Amino acid sequence: MKTTYTFALEGHSRFISEVTTIRENYLDPMLESEDWDYSSKSFQDIPSLRLDFRPKALGGLEIAGTVILFLGTCFAKKVFDEFYDRLLKRPVGAMVDTIIKKVKLPDHAYLEYRDIVYFEDIDTSVVIRLLLKTTEGIDVDSLLLEGHKAAHHYLEAHGKKAQIHCHKIVDGKLDVNPSFFTSLDHIKASDKEQLQSQRIF
Repeated sequence: MKTTYTFALEGHSRFISEVTTIRENYLDPMLESEDWDYSSKSFQDIPSLRLDFRPKALGGLEIAGTVILFLGTCFAKKVFDEFYDRLLKRPVGAMVDTIIKKVKLPDHAYLEYRDIVYFEDIDTSVVIRLLLKTTEGIDVDSLLLEGHKAAHHYLEAHGKKAQIHCHKIVDGKLDVNPSFFTSLDHIKASDKEQLQSQRIF
């Protein structure tokens, strides 16, 4: 079974232009194989995964730009194992490291890389949000895989709690307990609410 995928980017025009070139050099060659199936429209019909691309911030953490990879698979154990094996082969860490080195992030700003996995058989999405300023001392690929394993284990143990189960990794630290959301826009609204709350106090 192929893994369906598509990309999205959030950020200013220079960020999008530079990251597009980097992505083409790292991810695109690997994803152009028989195991992966690119589809620009496959996630547009899922209401919870529709995106509003207006600028955002994350609870006091400024996001300079976000790289998003949408992935489609099934939760079933055998299929997930195959999917996980494919994730092992992606050079996401090298891509993120190159972005941070080539795209000058403002002081105190974070780069966000986000894997969004839609499990078709249980109509649930897992969002792994990786936020970092540097890759020094951080194994990006291992952290992402750890996040996917934690998300899968949680769903196995507790079942679906919301349309989106979101796990955050900030500066190399993974939150194994998910936050629950109805949509990607709900995540953005929560980020904005956290930021406003911190500014009040």
